[in-house]
Amino acid sequence: MNKQYTFILALFIAFFFTSSHLLSQIQTQIDNANIGDVIVVAEGTYNESLVIDKSITLQADGAVILNVAGFLTGISIQSNISNVIIDGFTITGDNSTGSGITVSPGANDITITNNTIQDILLPGGGNNSPLSYGILCYGDTDPVNPPSNIVIDNNSINNVLGSAISLGSDTENVLISNNTFSDIIPVDLTGLGNFAAIGVQAELSSGLGVQNNTYDELTISNNLIDCSDTYVSENTYNNSNLMLSTSYPHSISFNDTPWWSTTWSDGVNYYEAYYNDPNDPGYLYWVGLGIFTQNSFIPGCTDENACNFNPDAIDDDGSCEYAASNTDCNGDCLEGYTELTLIWSGAVTDTMMTSFSVSGSINGELYSSALDTNSGSATECWMTDLQADCFSIDIEGPEGLEWSIYSPLSDDPFLTGTNESIVFGSECPEIWGCMDSEACNYNALATDDDGSCVVPNFENSIQCDECCMYSVGTWTHVNAFYLASSDTPTLSATAENWELSSAAFLYSEEEINADGSVTTISWFGADSNNSSMLTGDCYNGEITLVLVFKTMDNNIVGDIVIKMFDDSGMYFETTTIVDSFDLTTATMTGVIESGNSGTLIMIDSDGNGVGDCDEITFVEEGNINHKQLIKTINLLGQDVDKSNKKAVLLYIYDDGTVEKKSQLR
Repeated sequence: MNKQYTFILALFIAFFFTSSHLLSQIQTQIDNANIGDVIVVAEGTYNESLVIDKSITLQADGAVILNVAGFLTGISIQSNISNVIIDGFTITGDNSTGSGITVSPGANDITITNNTIQDILLPGGGNNSPLSYGILCYGDTDPVNPPSNIVIDNNSINNVLGSAISLGSDTENVLISNNTFSDIIPVDLTGLGNFAAIGVQAELSSGLGVQNNTYDELTISNNLIDCSDTYVSENTYNNSNLMLSTSYPHSISFNDTPWWSTTWSDGVNYYEAYYNDPNDPGYLYWVGLGIFTQNSFIPGCTDENACNFNPDAIDDDGSCEYAASNTDCNGDCLEGYTELTLIWSGAVTDTMMTSFSVSGSINGELYSSALDTNSGSATECWMTDLQADCFSIDIEGPEGLEWSIYSPLSDDPFLTGTNESIVFGSECPEIWGCMDSEACNYNALATDDDGSCVVPNFENSIQCDECCMYSVGTWTHVNAFYLASSDTPTLSATAENWELSSAAFLYSEEEINADGSVTTISWFGADSNNSSMLTGDCYNGEITLVLVFKTMDNNIVGDIVIKMFDDSGMYFETTTIVDSFDLTTATMTGVIESGNSGTLIMIDSDGNGVGDCDEITFVEEGNINHKQLIKTINLLGQDVDKSNKKAVLLYIYDDGTVEKKSQLR
């Protein structure tokens, strides 16, 4: 045998045995398999069609191509066979192939998944239908013998005549999900030029689910006739406007929105067509005939955060309702919040309305509100600290404000107040002061009472309204140069709620300043003929009066200071302005500014002998009588050396009087 002949013969033998092995390898394994076997098919191209007549699993291992060109059916699952899985194959036919996979009557528990089916181009699979089928699943009607429990999932079907998946008459419990249908070739279904490319078609199917599939360039995505217990949802339609064509009336649950539908008739039966584009020519044609239409625009609240969210609503109608601040939709407070009721009165005047806020040292602001009505109430959920805390209520409001806070646990308020800010809580630092709200020196911030309360009553002749402020008034000072030949110098003042009577001049002191100006300090008190008297809402009695002013070349320079005090500790100081100064009579007149007024009541919270509302002075208060200095203390009651500090000091004398002085260095 020559070498050339030997080579050709060897090549032929190798090709023959290799091709024969692939031609029948899978079917041979099926024939030899036991029920329940898993047949793992190695990567490669297999030129054969398959018939499955037992319960097995066909599992492709890698790229397995089942070339069924020249065969009528790619894979045929025989009647009444159960528990079959076909997974991972590429099934390729030609114009001799009518079906990629066929599921016969009575088959059950069949899963077809992860396959690619293409080039199925024989119309009708050999019958008179113009369609070929990527997957065909059908039952018998006489007697009824449907295939059931069929799962067709995650397959790709393309280049098929007319229909990707066809469920013939009578199928039960079929799920078609996650598949992609593309390049479905339109065919003339009626012979009248009505070309259609269909994704899924079914007739008399019960328990059909069609979901999460993708339809590309189809004229009819789903054609479902006389189906029951069927739903269509969450599919994607790419240039596939007619999403569903079905018999009318029907019970299909169609949830792919938005949609516009219309009904039509072929002269015998009625149908309903669902479009995703109201401008589709087919839809407009039926609408133009005046046929019944409807759409999926269900009005309602579409906000998932709203209490009345409607998951079925498509068109938001503005009806959304939301829970009140810090509550759930049932009106109950959220975790970490407590229902409290704030009741108030006197919160608004012509010039002011009240702001009310509560803060904790741990979580910061817990509640805030503007009380813009004179009286009212508000029940809301307030943030509350679960730990021990120190709380502060900050209030800005008119003097007539009164408020109370209630909880649902009691008919009595657990906290009340006025326009004074307060601090409370187990973790607040100790604050000593008067805790009697009726006292003149009530301290709303105090946590411990120090016994300093001054309560007004008839015996002590004290009247108070917090710190009693004197209103604006006018004053007159006659003989300001204190000339012996002139009238006795006097000082008088009058206002709406107080009056200072003409006071007897005692003496004056003058000090020449570095700039050449002269500071004059005049003392007025009582002598045998005259008394200095202050009469008003907050004080009635004899006083000592001091007038301090500065002149430069006989002209008043700067403001005038008027001070009034008595031996019991009452002290009042105000800065005034000079309206006129008559050199001929040495008479000054001016206005007392209420905004600078002090207090005329003795509020001594710290017990140091000086009223809480005393103004700091910057000139020494002279001695009226000859008295001996006992000691000098600061405002904290500590003994001090007055020779080396710039401070406000209290001078205590042997006659019981106290003077306040400020040293300037």
